[in-house]
Amino acid sequence: GGAFPVVVCQLNSGEQMITESGSMVWMSPNMKMETNSGGGIKKALKMCTDDDVVVCNGDSYFDVNLFEMKKIHDKSGCEITLAAKFIENAHRSGLLEIQNGRLCGFTENGVAPSGYINGGIYFIRRTLLENITEDKFSFENEVLANKNYDIGVYESNGYFIDIGIPENYRKAEAEKKARKIEVNFIFSLPFFVMLDKS
Repeated sequence: GGAFPVVVCQLNSGEQMITESGSMVWMSPNMKMETNSGGGIKKALKMCTDDDVVVCNGDSYFDVNLFEMKKIHDKSGCEITLAAKFIENAHRSGLLEIQNGRLCGFTENGVAPSGYINGGIYFIRRTLLENITEDKFSFENEVLANKNYDIGVYESNGYFIDIGIPENYRKAEAEKKARKIEVNFIFSLPFFVMLDKS
């Protein structure tokens, strides 16, 4: 990775900022991000032909066995299966509430010291978002936090790093250069992966 232009903005209480789609944003822990990622996922799912599609967040890297995750997804019959990672020091993250392999809800940031977080990798039924009429919506708020969806959880102990904060981004770049991980971190929109069924 090369140098990136950086703009530092300081917001007063109650102020909002809207960033261009695809931009990388780092925030202090007291800020809340609302995204319109659901619209992009919905459009991309329309171009897919398989019944289930893998969707990955672009601001983290999680080394998940997708074939094993797909088996769990198929066996559960869930509309969505998300990959979860257990972390210690979870003060920056909202934790998943899991019961019998299903997502039941979320715990607020900083409430518990450790637990499972959303790793940002999902198997999603291709037709899942067809009933949502809006073109722009938050996938996290409108889908993941919606108890009307049957969401399974695949727990993985694979390598995970959140590159949404500068120090982790630098750490990931250093580990990439040291060949501890093989990944290109220069992306920031959800991307789609097709699995070879053979």
